[in-house]
Amino acid sequence: SAGLAGRMEVSCVGTLAYGYFQSSVAPFLPLFLIASKGIARTQTILIPAYFGAGMLLFSNAFGRIGDRVGHLRVMRVLALVGGAMTASFVLLDRFAFMAAAVFVAGASLASISPLSLALQGVVTAPKDYSRANGIYNAFYAAGMLVGPPVSSRLFARWSGAVMLWHLAALWGAFVLFTVLFARDDPAARSEPAVGVA
Repeated sequence: SAGLAGRMEVSCVGTLAYGYFQSSVAPFLPLFLIASKGIARTQTILIPAYFGAGMLLFSNAFGRIGDRVGHLRVMRVLALVGGAMTASFVLLDRFAFMAAAVFVAGASLASISPLSLALQGVVTAPKDYSRANGIYNAFYAAGMLVGPPVSSRLFARWSGAVMLWHLAALWGAFVLFTVLFARDDPAARSEPAVGVA
């Protein structure tokens, strides 16, 4: 299992980051908007809808692009865009701009999880898919478990802005990880995939 996790390390880190982000931003972004930006509760309930709309409309498109140019390369670009959108909430004051930012964040960051799963499928052999899925889900669950306690402490001790900056930094760290381990993607080495694309 350790060797298998080593082959799919970028997929594991990608889904860990997304689980961490998703479980942190869902409860604490609305609280930040209400407490620091003066956004009405009735507007904050629309935030998940905009995020979901971005995910619904663009995940499949980015998956197709990943199949053509390399999943890891697309994940890197999406993490850069999504991290910037996350940080932008500290500066934005108009709800219309916030809605646009969360839509773009949904389109970019929510697409990382299926792309990382697709990358896992091309770096592992079909006989290892069940174990690989178990490892992948364990990393996702770990991110979901760790994210809220850390984010809540940052929010309570400092501010919602610090909490958002740390989530943006999380995606920055993931981008760096994808650069350091770029050759984990067969597309970067011009090699055939191990699994079924």
